[in-house]
Amino acid sequence: MNTNAIIEPRTHDLPDRAPEGVTADALGHDRALALIGIAPAGRLDAAGLAGFSPGDRAMIRTHAGLDALVLDISAADFTGSAGERNLADIAFLAPRVQRHEALLTHARASGSAVLPCRFATLFTSLASLDARLAHIAPRVLAFLNEVAGRDEWGLKVVVDRAAALSRCHAELAQRAGLASATAGARYLMERKLRQQAEEGVASWIEARAADVLASVGPCCVRTQVGKVAAASATRDDGRIVVANFALLIDRSHGTAAIAARVTELSAALGAQGVGLELSGPWPVYSFVPPLDAD
Repeated sequence: MNTNAIIEPRTHDLPDRAPEGVTADALGHDRALALIGIAPAGRLDAAGLAGFSPGDRAMIRTHAGLDALVLDISAADFTGSAGERNLADIAFLAPRVQRHEALLTHARASGSAVLPCRFATLFTSLASLDARLAHIAPRVLAFLNEVAGRDEWGLKVVVDRAAALSRCHAELAQRAGLASATAGARYLMERKLRQQAEEGVASWIEARAADVLASVGPCCVRTQVGKVAAASATRDDGRIVVANFALLIDRSHGTAAIAARVTELSAALGAQGVGLELSGPWPVYSFVPPLDAD
């Protein structure tokens, strides 16, 4: 699952006049629209949406040259004190985030470029949704044109830090002549070498991550340096995730190229305790431009 989908809820309630024939309360009492994704008008198919959300209606809203895939949900589940509790409850979140991602997958299966919206992007009425779509339409259409035929892939750089630290310390000790030092001198040298090794291995890891990004760059349309989640940084085997890259890849020829390049790099870096993990294709979350800035 792409965890980029999980964010704090944002509720849009714009006062613009509703389009003719649409009233602000058309959703019914205590309902809201969760925006899932946006595509060019006429590209998304409503067929098959009914099976995704028992109790909540998935539908396509077309406005301002855009198709918006939305889910009619209970507003109370995401707002107020109940909403705060729910958004801190993994048992509540997990199936809903999975449904969000499944609906995005359904939309992308149309073959159209899709702007993925983050989980819990909420609108309180059809009027506020339409107003927002009209406001962001130029930026969204430009983005959809850019990502047409392209996917996001993730690339993680994983390092056996303990092994790297040990190698760095051994190299420094050899250069410093630690083995031939007296017992008293050896103690002081060891303290200094440990500090130097810590600094050295940090620089070495940073350099390897930069080398990887530079090497895969020619296979990508764009790249983005992502954050490494603290909760998943350290693996059970002691290795650590030191870099997390998002890659925008051309589907027609870039997919094979990036897979081959990562395989080649993995073979070259494996002996140094550096591993590469390629995953995808994902919705293009990491490349969506800011749409909240007015």
